Amino acid sequence: MGKWSAQKIDLNRVYPCPCCRRGGRLQQITLTDALGCDRCQQIFVLKESDQILEQLSSTYPAQRAWFWDGQTWQRLYQIWGRITPLNGFSLLLVRLPLLFILFLLVIVLLAIFGFIQLLATWLNGR
Repeated sequence: MGKWSAQKIDLNRVYPCPCCRRGGRLQQITLTDALGCDRCQQIFVLKESDQILEQLSSTYPAQRAWFWDGQTWQRLYQIWGRITPLNGFSLLLVRLPLLFILFLLVIVLLAIFGFIQLLATWLNGR
């Protein structure tokens, strides 16, 4: 976690909500180790030595998580079972299936174009 410059999240401190667009604030839920937003009513728990904030929600297929860098929440992504910040390499891994499909599409289009040119050349030669 140190390479992400994550800071330990203090349950006694008030933080801005990472997913609320209404300016919500995270505060500790009484008698629990969880935080709740006062606007969007989302509940969050701490993971990884209190450095990762994870949203408790059944509406998303993958867990949403963030780390606090001292000023703002930074989104973490789950890639192949590992939680990681989205840097250039991680972005490539996330986009790799899309790039592979685009690559295959280009290959198919080039093959069709090449076949049409070959067919046109063969027909002109007759």
